[in-house]
Amino acid sequence: MKSASNPNAQKKERKLLPVIDLKCFGCGSENPHGLRMRFETDGSRLYSRLSIAEHLRGWSNLAHGGVISSILDEVMSWTAICLSERLILTKKMEVEFLRPVLIKEEIFAEGWSDEIIDGRTAIISAHITDAKGNVLARAKGNFALLKKSSFERLGITVENLPNSIETLLEIVANLKNMDEDK
Repeated sequence: MKSASNPNAQKKERKLLPVIDLKCFGCGSENPHGLRMRFETDGSRLYSRLSIAEHLRGWSNLAHGGVISSILDEVMSWTAICLSERLILTKKMEVEFLRPVLIKEEIFAEGWSDEIIDGRTAIISAHITDAKGNVLARAKGNFALLKKSSFERLGITVENLPNSIETLLEIVANLKNMDEDK
């Protein structure tokens, strides 16, 4: 199965998103055991390029299924944050493993929004492809869209993170404005 979106295809302008939580397993740049994913967005989709380190392997040279699921959850979560311009929590996700994902080989993760329901839930999809555009795994998830005050009521702090959520949302808003100007 080939991806509809080839990593080498013509690209809309993309912006690199800031790292918000430096210690996050998925995107934290200072987590020595994590994935250290970085994300770019073109305002309608989210993209990440990475290779899975050997310490995150399953059998032999295969990436662990939990790590593959984490990559998909991370790209869907960032997609939900960027495209809804809200904070999120994962409610549910389903993963399909289609082909082996090998450690130490470059892979591409891509996320997009399927639907936003009543401003409270985002349905997000994502897939992982290899350099040839083959879809290796895909997922669909439901994400709760929350306000900052909801996070605070749940005891989740965002003030002490090194970079602001507002910076992230400002980047996304600017990309959307660029598209509207064209």
